[in-house]
Amino acid sequence: MADMQPTSDQNDNEKWNTIPGTGGFYEASDQGRIRSIDRVVVKSDNRTYRLRGRVLKPSKMSSGHLRVNIKIEGKPFEPLIHRLVMAAFVG
Repeated sequence: MADMQPTSDQNDNEKWNTIPGTGGFYEASDQGRIRSIDRVVVKSDNRTYRLRGRVLKPSKMSSGHLRVNIKIEGKPFEPLIHRLVMAAFVG
């Protein structure tokens, strides 16, 4: 019987940096993952609710590049993941 290693979708050594230009709502990891941050949202009728952060699921373009769906100031964007990681870690 082979050794069973516990599997985890999170690396304890994974480093996260805020992605500039996203209002602090999104972070990129040095492993190429993008996540949203927990936040409180106020709806148009002044009701508030808590939006839990999560790791975003990427989609693959025909070129092979990965992208994610995010919103910046309420407008949807589909930036390439490698560009978000570069912005977060290099600038």
